[in-house]
Amino acid sequence: MLRIFSFAQDIPLAIDRSFADRLEYVGVAVKSEGWYCWGSSPVIGSNGKTYLFIARWSASKGHNAWKTDSEIALYVSDNPEGPFVFQEVVLKGGDKEAGNPLTTLPCIKSATNMSCVSSLMWVG
Repeated sequence: MLRIFSFAQDIPLAIDRSFADRLEYVGVAVKSEGWYCWGSSPVIGSNGKTYLFIARWSASKGHNAWKTDSEIALYVSDNPEGPFVFQEVVLKGGDKEAGNPLTTLPCIKSATNMSCVSSLMWVG
């Protein structure tokens, strides 16, 4: 039995490993030359395509540039396993001093051609 601790309280949680044991590693979702890619949030569209929102920043600016230069990029695939193709940048970082939590940890819940519903998790 795997034991983990909740973020909210130091209470051990028992996890049924049967779900994890059924997972299969299929590879890296996105490699983008010249970019660091961090975190992802997949959404399955009503058209069956997989929309993958990824935080990324230019490798030329160094690894710590995630604090000031990250952006959310959209990649699309016909299926969840990929391959994913870059489509566009959907959100650019803002505050160059404090960083922008909206562009470092994407957590997209649903997306349509008109709106995007997101929740934000920031560890600072």
